[in-house]
Amino acid sequence: MRRLSVDQSVTVTLDEESQSIPCRVHEVQGAVSRLAYRGEIPPRLVGRLVTGSAGYVLFDEFGAAVGLRVAVRARPPYLDVALIDGIAVAERREGDRVMLVTRARIVRPAADGSDPVDAWTYTINVSERGVLLRDHPELGDESFLLELMFGSDPRPITAQVQVARRVQDAVGVSFESISAEDATRLRGYLAGVKLQRASTERVPAAELTRL
Repeated sequence: MRRLSVDQSVTVTLDEESQSIPCRVHEVQGAVSRLAYRGEIPPRLVGRLVTGSAGYVLFDEFGAAVGLRVAVRARPPYLDVALIDGIAVAERREGDRVMLVTRARIVRPAADGSDPVDAWTYTINVSERGVLLRDHPELGDESFLLELMFGSDPRPITAQVQVARRVQDAVGVSFESISAEDATRLRGYLAGVKLQRASTERVPAAELTRL
């Protein structure tokens, strides 16, 4: 996987955004780099950068454009980016699983036509394409609505899902349909988790004991 170098000129682009952010590499520590952005960050991007977002760092290498897949978060006056992989810009990897435990609500029609079944379980890992859930008696084989809760955000990410596989004590579901807004929010949450974990890993153990 390629690595950035200090003082290198790069451009940051976020998923589903046409505006880009010109930057200079300020610091590199393993898979995490700190970028100094040039000028003002476009206002529409500020909110996504505060919580974390997936995107690309773009630069020229031997006359060819290179894009590194990254998770990006604002650390004023810098941007922290964590390398996810070194794929080309045209290729999107949406299946990367993130080990993450969060509440998940199962909503499905009742067999007798009465009020919908409403039950809660927890995620084991989450990706942009589906979720591995802790097994629950209400997880049948039919399609159902799944709501994912993240942190203190009261708005769930909602998707219509279908059971894809079963393993011991767990059920994997794939997204059949999810709104563009919720897909973007999910991508941002996962990018933020990856960046936070990568940032923690780069802190020396001696520093962690003092936190």
